[in-house]
Amino acid sequence: MAKSDVNTTKKSLVGGALNKAARNFTDHTDVPVRSIIEIEKGDEIVFYEWVLHPRCHGIVIQTNEAKQSIDVIRFTYSRGVVEEAIDFQQPLFKVKCHSFGSNIIDNNLIDPDTVIKRARSVRRKQTFDYSLANNNCKTFARWCKTGIMQKKSYGYEDGN
Repeated sequence: MAKSDVNTTKKSLVGGALNKAARNFTDHTDVPVRSIIEIEKGDEIVFYEWVLHPRCHGIVIQTNEAKQSIDVIRFTYSRGVVEEAIDFQQPLFKVKCHSFGSNIIDNNLIDPDTVIKRARSVRRKQTFDYSLANNNCKTFARWCKTGIMQKKSYGYEDGN
């Protein structure tokens, strides 16, 4: 992968004000997705939701190349953890790794079925307490991919 293909979250937000505000919350590296065939089950993706939530994180359940759609599970403010289909459209990014201080965690260390099982475990339990700063779509997706939480109060199952 060329260095120019790597896009840190800090650089991928639109606008200087949003960029500055987001710096305290960014801790992952993502790459642009140009085709739906680049996305696999269990991937963490970042897609445009709407103007007040320009970067939404979700876990891929499956893709439908013919319909150009992606089934995702994600954490929302108003509906909690949901499974839904989204249209494949750019900009869309695949998260490659997360950083925790000086530690870098590869996003492909846990098999896709375990990632999806984790995500669905929260949906079944309906335990969620959305917080824009501490417990949001990004922290949910990161926990699904790495098993690492920022706080123990999330209501997610720990580890596998």
